[in-house]
Amino acid sequence: MFGRKKQNEAGQTEPQTKPQDRRIHLSLPRPSGAAIKQSLHAAGFRHGSYSAGMTAIVLAILIVVNMLVGLLPTSTRMLDLTSNSLFEIGDTTKTAMEELSEDVTLTIVSQPDSLDTRIQRLVDEYASLSSHISVETVDPVLHPAEAQELGAEDGTVVVSCEATGESRNILFSEIITHTYSMYSYEAVEDSFDGEGQLTAAIVSVSAPTDHVIYTTEGHGEQSLGSSIQDAIDKANLSTDTVNLVVDGGIPEDCDLLVINAPQKDLDATETQAIKDYMAKGGNVIILLAQTENDQPNLNALLAAYGMQRQNGYIADAERYYSNGYDIFPEIYTGTSITADMTSDSLILLYNAVGMLETDPTVENVTLSTVMQTSTNGYLVTNEGQTQGQYLLGAIAQQEVTAESGETTETTDETSTDETTEETTEEAETLTATMCVLPASLIDDSIIGQFSNLSNQDLFMNAVTANFDDVSNISIPAKSLSTSYNLITGAGAWGMLFIAIIPLGVLGVGLAHWLRRRRRV
Repeated sequence: MFGRKKQNEAGQTEPQTKPQDRRIHLSLPRPSGAAIKQSLHAAGFRHGSYSAGMTAIVLAILIVVNMLVGLLPTSTRMLDLTSNSLFEIGDTTKTAMEELSEDVTLTIVSQPDSLDTRIQRLVDEYASLSSHISVETVDPVLHPAEAQELGAEDGTVVVSCEATGESRNILFSEIITHTYSMYSYEAVEDSFDGEGQLTAAIVSVSAPTDHVIYTTEGHGEQSLGSSIQDAIDKANLSTDTVNLVVDGGIPEDCDLLVINAPQKDLDATETQAIKDYMAKGGNVIILLAQTENDQPNLNALLAAYGMQRQNGYIADAERYYSNGYDIFPEIYTGTSITADMTSDSLILLYNAVGMLETDPTVENVTLSTVMQTSTNGYLVTNEGQTQGQYLLGAIAQQEVTAESGETTETTDETSTDETTEETTEEAETLTATMCVLPASLIDDSIIGQFSNLSNQDLFMNAVTANFDDVSNISIPAKSLSTSYNLITGAGAWGMLFIAIIPLGVLGVGLAHWLRRRRRV
């Protein structure tokens, strides 16, 4: 700090000099304000151009992707998140659409504001199932003449086939049914029958049939329940009634005779008419119910085809629901009406009539078991209980030979003016069927209460098995009633997409915002 001062040769002290500053000082011109603004403007322009270009590219990609996604089937690009799978198409419909050979048009006649989106989406689902199905929309307010030509009012789906000339109108109220609520005192949505109505209509207009089912009357028979009648209509079958005594027998156009839960006995002429009808290849379904009246003629008819009716109630100590008289019968899958069922299929019967197999008195009859009790079945009468295995449903098939006359024309060689007719007889082998089932099989109180039962499927199989050109379009309506505190299947997916994912995104965004706020 106090160093010595340097002296020269004369002894004089030299003044101390500062070290040279080796830094290089550049003298640059100060940019003007205009130059700074121009530079910033150029940089901002380049950045803005880049952002605009990237935005345009992203938008173009999104538009192309959106167009490509729009070409996908509705079932692929839209998830069915409804709790009861309203838009899920079943195997019956898929098979029917795969077999469709004629072009069918589904025309929605509705104002845009009143069109239920559920119906629109389901119709679009059908268009994705087959190239033979096209969809059109008609606004009856803007195009009243077109709606009048279709014969449809506002709120209708018109199913038409140009090749057959057939059409069928389905009202929105038939697709979405309503019921009266005892709580709110107003009509509320009850069920969604879109698939059942549309599939039945498409099949009926593309392949029309003219089969007629006759149900007997005059013996206290029950009418077919609403569920069964609806299933028959969906199968494109007509129904009518006949009194075998008053009408003089079975009509010529009868393709199937149904005797549903007669409370009184048939007379001898009626049972003979049924035998004669089957001898010509006719088909009969008899639904037995408990009755206080003796029915010797009906019992004799059953015995003639190998089924001996037992007087009393049938119970089962092994296969029952709430008590021994509510039976889950054993189902035999080897028959024509149970072939599509499995060991898991359930049928519920109550107060069933039992039978035992016996030797038929009618020739060429083969009996097949449809369902029966377990070996712990019981016949319960006032006198006691008899354990055994009892028939609850069976099919008697009779091979018959029907003679059909063919008329041919022959011309005499010597005279071209003379023509004679020759009639030749050809024998044709037919199979007549008598299917005997419990009347409770088609009870509306069972079918409507337990949706997982196969009661309706079994009966409709018994009906449609008699026709080669008719399919069992037995598609039940889906319930629209509100379920509480139950998340299953699609409901869990709905909770994921509607609540969990949005809340998760919101939580991540909130955490990111708080973290940046703390840094500031």
